[in-house]
Amino acid sequence: MKRVLLHVLGSLLLALPVSASQYYVSPAGNDNNSGTSPSSPWATLSKVNNFVFNGGDTVSFQGGQTFTGCLVFNSSTVQNSSASTPFTVNSYGAGMATIQSGCTGNASAAVIADNVNGFYLNGLKIVNGFATGASSSTATGVLLENQSSTSPTQTVVVENSEITGFAPPSGSDKPGGDIVIIGFAMNGNNGPLNDIQILNNTLHGASVTAGDSVGIGGYGFGENITNVLVQGNTVYNIGGATSDTGAGILADGWNGATIRYNVIHDIGANVTSCGGMSGIEAYTSNNVTVRFNEVYNVQPSPGFTTGCDWDGIDLDGGTSNSVVEYNYTHHNGGPGLLAYDANEGADTWGNNTFRFNISEDDQWLCSQYNSCSGVFAVVPNAPANPLYIYGNTLFANMAGNQTQPAACFYLGYGSGAWASGSLIEDNICNMDNYDQYGQSLFFYNPGPYTMTVSNNLYYSTHSAIWRWGGNVYSSFSQWQTAGIESNPIEGNPLFSNAGNGGTCNWSPSQASGPQPCPSAYMLQSGSPASGAGVTVSNNGGRDYYNNTLTTPPSIGAYSTGTPSGSLCHTGTWCAQANLPASPSYGSLFQTGGWAANQSNWVASIWIQGSGSIQLQALYNSTVLAETECTANSTWTQCSTPVFNTGSAGVNRFNIIGYYGGPATMYIDDTFLGPTGGSNQLPNAGFESGNSFWNIDGGGQGVYTIGQFSK
Repeated sequence: MKRVLLHVLGSLLLALPVSASQYYVSPAGNDNNSGTSPSSPWATLSKVNNFVFNGGDTVSFQGGQTFTGCLVFNSSTVQNSSASTPFTVNSYGAGMATIQSGCTGNASAAVIADNVNGFYLNGLKIVNGFATGASSSTATGVLLENQSSTSPTQTVVVENSEITGFAPPSGSDKPGGDIVIIGFAMNGNNGPLNDIQILNNTLHGASVTAGDSVGIGGYGFGENITNVLVQGNTVYNIGGATSDTGAGILADGWNGATIRYNVIHDIGANVTSCGGMSGIEAYTSNNVTVRFNEVYNVQPSPGFTTGCDWDGIDLDGGTSNSVVEYNYTHHNGGPGLLAYDANEGADTWGNNTFRFNISEDDQWLCSQYNSCSGVFAVVPNAPANPLYIYGNTLFANMAGNQTQPAACFYLGYGSGAWASGSLIEDNICNMDNYDQYGQSLFFYNPGPYTMTVSNNLYYSTHSAIWRWGGNVYSSFSQWQTAGIESNPIEGNPLFSNAGNGGTCNWSPSQASGPQPCPSAYMLQSGSPASGAGVTVSNNGGRDYYNNTLTTPPSIGAYSTGTPSGSLCHTGTWCAQANLPASPSYGSLFQTGGWAANQSNWVASIWIQGSGSIQLQALYNSTVLAETECTANSTWTQCSTPVFNTGSAGVNRFNIIGYYGGPATMYIDDTFLGPTGGSNQLPNAGFESGNSFWNIDGGGQGVYTIGQFSK
């Protein structure tokens, strides 16, 4: 009995958790110190590498200081850690600590986490202590691998860190880059990893042409890197090598991943071959969602010599069951969106979706070097499994004189039927780029491939053609008559400011995406795209701007529906008028110099709520047109009578509180211009906040421009 009690007691003691400790490292310390307080720190990385930590422990490096060497953590030196009792590496004091790599070789890394469950690296600056990509250099900033087990390493997090300057040493056959995740470890063990989180980091090279290989990359063994979240990162100046096939963010061998709220720019400057680089790429991966990212300037620099690709976002060979949605790509050398539908070994490409993305002036290489395909490219085969392309807005406005301009859709090199269910529907192709003959190109489908094509809207200020098989359709009527597409539409989509999407000003770490940027591709009132689409099943229920999809939907990435939870008519911003009991006579207004001697103009607003206001079009104090607008519980458009602008034109669009309340009204989607024509008001839907709008003294406290939720 005593022996049994002792055995039970011993088991209970073994089960008791070891108390967590925090260890400090400072250049002013000493490795003979206890390391357990800032006043008694260790001094070197060597001490850290040769110490055995327990789950829950933290090792902290003094902020603002530099430590030279390389850190290696594995299951022998970090014991009993887990997601609930993680091991953490971070900084203490003011600022980030810097780890300057001091190791070289093909498998070298400034920080290695090898089969450490519950590993957190937070708030460090990690730099290459050698020339990037030199024959003697550090290959990787942070390397995540599993060299010792066939069971998955669980929960590895790299966050809030800056990592710069890493690429494989010249001649190396191993991966390298700022963060590298591998499911086929450096020692050849095919060790899986699960729950990998790369959050809110800045990953970059020293300049646009820096040789950094990938921001986030690596490869799996099959698809043994599972449940990956890449969020809130800024990745830039990943110039690569001349034959690099990497990307700003590369998902290779991942199964179950979300890549969201990242900014990726200036990628692939040094590449002179085909096959890379991309802003974001998935390769031999499954169930990857790419959403709410901005990707731009994936391009050769300082100029093009030879090569191809430089894609914005690419679902590459062997990628399946994946979705690219709500992204903004612009000014990339190659396609903004690429479906490279090759099968890779046992990995069959398909059942992939591209929806509600916006592309502005991608595939710009066509405008200068005749090295081009399309703004949206599907190559090289007919997809073996379905491909769904719908609700995208594709705009190009690049100078011509090339033998073939970038097509809106460029479909491969062969022929055949796409997998059953494949479709190209509800997309806007606004192509103002053109060739040496002044022609724009909507479809280039030489085979031709066959798939369902329906309800796309086409617009160009130049003559335009559709190339389908051996036929060239040189007018919209010819395209309609051919019967290839059901319900095509031709017409100006009436974007709010086409061609001026530009670069968005947003913070990836806020996890909100670039929206509402670019507001340039919202539709104005009267757009032929509004409500003109065909409903696609399982469409996600929202557009690029978080507007609810209508039935039938609009064509392109902007819906005329209302954002989920928003009180505004469209988008997420509008104006609120809190009308006092007595008339305030205060105004919400824009001023400008709008066209003189124009007929059939109108001013309008959408309103909802209660109360009344006066809508006016003015020249100084002269009223050109006005009307009383009374709101009710549903959104209603209120318009002035049609008017002539007169010899002086219009210089004030005015909303004025002529009537008493108390009442609360919401105002959205303003318009001033010719009936059926282009809106002359900038920021007409308030999506850029107060920009261009004014509130006079009497209107202070009455009018507020903001985001209003139910």
